[in-house]
Parts: sequence; C-alpha cells; structure tokens
Amino acid sequence: MKRLIAGLVVSSVLSAGFAYADTGIKEAYDRALENDSILQSAQHYQKSAEAVRKQTRAGLLPNLSGQYTALKYDTDRYGDYDTRDLTVNLVQPVFDMGKYLQHGQSKYTLQSSGAKLKSAESNLIVRVVTAYMNVLFAKDNIDLMKSKKQGAQEQLVQAEKMYRAGIAAVTNVHEAQANLDTAEYDIVNAENAYLNNMVELESISGKIDGVRCLGQGFSYSDHDIGTLEKWIDTAMQNSSEVKYYKAQSRYADESVKIARTQHIPTLNLIATYRRSDQISNIKSTETVYKSVGAQLSVPIFNGGYTSAKVMENKEKFYQSVSDMNTAVNEMKKNVSEKYTSLLGSKAKIAALERTAASNTLAYESNKKSMAAGVVTLVDVINAQNNMFDALSRLLQAKYEYFTGYIDLKYYAGVLTPADVDFLGSLINSECKVN
Repeated sequence: MKRLIAGLVVSSVLSAGFAYADTGIKEAYDRALENDSILQSAQHYQKSAEAVRKQTRAGLLPNLSGQYTALKYDTDRYGDYDTRDLTVNLVQPVFDMGKYLQHGQSKYTLQSSGAKLKSAESNLIVRVVTAYMNVLFAKDNIDLMKSKKQGAQEQLVQAEKMYRAGIAAVTNVHEAQANLDTAEYDIVNAENAYLNNMVELESISGKIDGVRCLGQGFSYSDHDIGTLEKWIDTAMQNSSEVKYYKAQSRYADESVKIARTQHIPTLNLIATYRRSDQISNIKSTETVYKSVGAQLSVPIFNGGYTSAKVMENKEKFYQSVSDMNTAVNEMKKNVSEKYTSLLGSKAKIAALERTAASNTLAYESNKKSMAAGVVTLVDVINAQNNMFDALSRLLQAKYEYFTGYIDLKYYAGVLTPADVDFLGSLINSECKVN
C-alpha cells in the first residue's frame, strides 16, 4: 500500500478496466484540424476576403465587352433581309478615387479575416488541449477512486474481524460499509465523467481510441511564466482580437474617405470598334466605326445622399474605435486573470503536494495507531478519505495548470501548434508508476 500511495502522489496508475490506445494529444489535434467546422468556417471567410481583394483590383483594370447582333427583317417596303452588327467596347479607368480607395480598403478586410483565422486556429488548440486534459484527469481519477475502494474494502474486512472478535462495536462495520458504498459511487461518477469528457474530445477530434498519460518529470514550481507586464505587451502586439478590431477600425476610416469621393469627378478612357451593315434598321453597305475618347463624369447634386453617407460612415468609424478600445481592455483583463490564475495554480500545486504527502503519512500513522488501540476505525477511514481527496485535487490542479497556461498564451495571441508539441513531449505513451 505504501508503494501505491507514493505513486499516486505524483501520478495515477493505468486503470485495469480500460484499454488505452496510443493516441497522443498531437494526433488528436491533427485530426481536429481536418474535422473542426469552426476552423473550416474561418478558412472559408479568409478565402472570401481574398476574393474581395481581387474584385476591387478588377475595378482598376480595363473593362472589355463585346456585343454581336444578327437580325432577320420581313418588311412590306424593303422585302426580306438580314443584318449583322458587331460592337466591342473598352473602358479604362483613368481617375476614379473611389475605386482606388476601395482596393486599398480591401486589405483591411483581408487583415480582419486573417485575424479571425488565427483566432480560430488558436481556439482549436485550446479546445483540444482542454478536452484532452479533462479526459486525462477523468481517467486518472478513476484509478484513484478504485484505489480508494480497495482501501475501503480492506477497512470493511478489518471492521468485521474486529466485531467478530468482540473488540469493536457493530457501528464500525456500518461506518466501513457506508464508506465502501461511497467509494463505489465515486467510481461511477468518475467513469461517467470519463465517458462525457471523451465524447467532448471526440466531438472535436473525431474517433479517439484512448489517451496517453502525463509524465512525472515536469517541474511546476520551476516553470517560468514571466511577468504580467511582458504578457500584456506581447498581447498588444499579437492578440488576434485586437488585430481584428484594429483592421475593422481602419476599414471604417476608409469607408468615410470612399463616401467623400462621390463628390469627386471620374475620368475614363473609352475605345469603341463597330462593324455593321445596317443604318436605322435598313440594310446598307457594311461599315466599320472606330472611336477613342475620354468620358468625364462630374457629380453635381444627388439630394444630399453623399453628405448623409459620409455622416453615416463617420459614426460607424467612431463605433469601430470604441469597439477596438473595448477589445483592448477585454484583452488586458483576460491576460491579467489568466496570469494571476496561473500563479495561483503554482501555489495550489505546491500546497496540495504537501497536503497529499502529509495526509498519506497521517493515514499510515492512523493505521498503526489503530492496531495499537490508540485510535478507532472511524479515524482511519477519515484519514483515508482525506488522503484520497487531497490526491484527487492535486491531480486536477496539475491538469488545470496546463490548460491555464494554454489559455494565457491564447489571449496573448502567441499560441501555436508548437505548444501542442510541447504538451505532447510531457504526455508519455505508456502509463506507469515510477
């Protein structure tokens, strides 16, 4: 029992009730890349923004159109005849400030979609890591609860022996039986949590045949997470949300400029080629017409529409600036909360390691004291429950540390697939007690 408890302080044993395949967190993430609909939506949004960029560029390039007409006439005066008319038009914008600004504005659409895509990619990592860690904790907790049940069974056997020997009251047997019933209930809860968490992971990554185990070599206390100021500075440079709202603000600013261009004249170069054998619907000798010229359009008055459009886009710009400021404040809040939470996790793990070790010693001490008649079986049961409670909370705190670290990097905008590789290096392919 000492060997088992010592092992549980740092990790859990592989449960005999489950057969775990060699499915690592990196593999789960790779599968999610292929299956996740949220990421796919962001990818389509990015491609649509690229298409918008091409559309606005097309507005600055020549526009070539052609028309061919073939008609058959049946008249009382001229009899029956056929006519043919071929027209080709070329329009090249020479000066159109609105189209030029629209092309420039489209790059901000591209930046917005890029920020959304980066956020979706990072968010997928968060969801995979969180779901995977939840499965790991649930699996380890099953092992822990089975060990707790084994201890409860031993206490029940001992209580029955003591009762038959006349050295303990029947209430001790009842206490031990109730403790065993609670342990069995805890196993059911832990197994349900495992199944629910596995369903959640598979909803992201597709079919998962099992998970690996967290190694024991990671030093939580020595893991450097830097300073809060550095994380906030990093987030200001890299946060996808901040980048998105900055791009939206610039897009809105360009919309104001574009609306103002409706007051500005436009100039197009026009070239026409026409070959026709009809004049006023009357067949004639085929004639070729060629023309080159310029078309100047000058806006004079449109009922105040342009001024109202400028005002509308100004207000949208002010709104976008407010949204950007809100995003910056929200980012700082999230980074601060995740950073302080991670610091708290470090302290929590250190405290729970001491508590688990202390409770393990207390449990062993109570067993010896009961044999000497100093304490009762109830004291041993309480000590055992305290030990397993501390071990369970310690396991959870360790897994929460990794999800908290991933969350912090996500809000700072620096979460990448390399972080999945880092976690993969900590999750061993074999689940063994050192």
